[in-house]
Amino acid sequence: MKMIKMALLGGAALAVTAAGAQADDLDALKAQIEALNTRVAAMEATPAVPAGYSLLTVSEGAAPQVPGLGMTNSERAAFGEKATIISVMPTADAPAGTTITWSGFARAGLVYGSTDSDVTASYRDEDGFLRLDLNDDPILDASTSADDDDIDVRARGQLRVVASTDTAVGEVGVEIRMRANFNGNGDGDVYSDVAWGYWAMTPELTFGGGYAGSLGNIGYGYDGACTCHYTDNADLAFNPGDVSQMRLSYASGPFSMALAVEDASLRDGTLGGGDAANGDRLGAAGEIKYSGDMFSGEISGVWRDIDEDSLAESGSAPSHFAESLWQVGIGVGFALGDIANLSLAAA
Repeated sequence: MKMIKMALLGGAALAVTAAGAQADDLDALKAQIEALNTRVAAMEATPAVPAGYSLLTVSEGAAPQVPGLGMTNSERAAFGEKATIISVMPTADAPAGTTITWSGFARAGLVYGSTDSDVTASYRDEDGFLRLDLNDDPILDASTSADDDDIDVRARGQLRVVASTDTAVGEVGVEIRMRANFNGNGDGDVYSDVAWGYWAMTPELTFGGGYAGSLGNIGYGYDGACTCHYTDNADLAFNPGDVSQMRLSYASGPFSMALAVEDASLRDGTLGGGDAANGDRLGAAGEIKYSGDMFSGEISGVWRDIDEDSLAESGSAPSHFAESLWQVGIGVGFALGDIANLSLAAA
């Protein structure tokens, strides 16, 4: 009897132990299911990214500086020092990541303009071309004057997008800017004032091309150094105009230099006019710059060939006025502490 009782008690203990083990397994399985549900919910909440990439982040950071394509003080003041950055990070076996930044602005200004001019006489030479030579006998006399005041509310909106990616042969990227100007009632004219692509072959050497400001533009003086937002009407003849071009630039520390082949087509005989009137012509531009904390300066030059016959036939200008455009200029700037900047230019 005693042996039978001990056997029954042992069997009961074994049954209780087995029941306890089954309960522990059930709790562990339940915890695993809950953890799996949590991971699925987290995966569903994660933004979708391109195939082969593991992470996409959106943040605020410093505005990018495109290698070989500097910004004027006016542009830096307008766009600001910050930009929204979209970064796509690669997986371990992917070769590179991509960064897209965008920034922009919208502004309005009260613009006042005044015109006061007097023209007392006009003279023409033997060929009938306009001359201003008081020693010749006048062939045509004229007297005109203009006195006009104008006040407007003008507005501008602009967007800047820069995208870059690292490759096995260096960084490549693009910069696109879209601008819209408004003057009174009606829609604004939307156009691209910068369309640029570049290849940073080394940390110092960059090859780029597209449509941007000429290397011959002097980035000093009133228009070049001003941080105001409306200076398009005050180039003071120092700016040969934006142009399509191909550029090779070198930069090391505060020193930089660049050379460019520029398209020399003039439209209606003027920079920024209408239909092409200068034929298929080329030009060249270059600059040498030094940018320090207290002192900065540049020497720049530009030359653009002109098809005199094509320009004269178009009626844009008399043949003896159609001469090649060229300019050599120098600009210097001094930082007067935190008080002001002194900027000078001559061409």
